[in-house]
Amino acid sequence: MIVFAFDTAMGACSVACIEDGVERGLFFEPMPRGHAEVLMDRIAQVEQQSGVSITEADRLAVTIGPGTFTGVRVGLATAKAIALATGKPLIGISTLQTLAAQAPDGYEAIAVAVDARRGQIYFQIFDGSLASLSDAGAIPADTAAGDLAAVLADGRRTLLMGSAAAIVRGTLDTLPDHLTIDDTDIQPSAREVALVASRIPTKEIPQGVAPLYLRPPDAKPQAPSRFAKVIGKHGRAD
Repeated sequence: MIVFAFDTAMGACSVACIEDGVERGLFFEPMPRGHAEVLMDRIAQVEQQSGVSITEADRLAVTIGPGTFTGVRVGLATAKAIALATGKPLIGISTLQTLAAQAPDGYEAIAVAVDARRGQIYFQIFDGSLASLSDAGAIPADTAAGDLAAVLADGRRTLLMGSAAAIVRGTLDTLPDHLTIDDTDIQPSAREVALVASRIPTKEIPQGVAPLYLRPPDAKPQAPSRFAKVIGKHGRAD
C-alpha cells in the first residue's frame, strides 16, 4: 500500500510517501508560517525522491488539527483538492495522535501536551497502540494533570511529551517512577501521519474529513455597531 501524507498544522511543513510501511520519500522543515507557498513544491520533491507520483497512491492522509487555523486550512484544502482530482480516499489524522506515534516504543500510555497559549494546553492521552484514553481538548494544565493522574494510578508506564509537558508536570502532586517526561517542542511529521493512516481498515475510512478545532479562532468579526460607524463615515456599503 502506498500512502502520501502531509502536515502543515503546527510549526513545520512535512510531506511523506510510504509503501508497505517503508519510507520512500520525506520532506520535513520547521516552518511557523508560509506553508501555502511551499507545500505543492514539497509534494513534487517527495514524488521525485520516492519515484512515486501522488496519483499512484492508494491513500492520502493529512493532519486535521489541533494547530494553527491557517496551517490546518492549508493542509486540509490541499488534501481535499488532490483527493478530488485523483479520486483517492483521504484520511484525516489528528496532530496529537501523530505526535504520540512519534514516541519511542515501550510505553503503555502516551500523554501529549502542546502549548496552546492563552493558559490552555492541547492535551490527549493514548495507549501504546495509539487508541484514545481521553478526549482531545484545549484545557488548563491542572485539568490535564488530573486526567494524567488517573492513568498513572493504574501503574502504566507512561510518557508525558510535548512543548507543554513541563507545565503539566508542574501541576502534578506526585511524580511516580513509571512516568517519563520529554518536554521537547516536537512537531508532527508526515511520516507518522502516513503510517497511522496505513493501518486503518478500508471499511473504517470516513466519507468526509473535517478540521479538528478545539477552540474558536483568535480573530473575531467586527461588532455590527463598529461596522455601522464606518458606513456612516464613508456612505452606504455595496
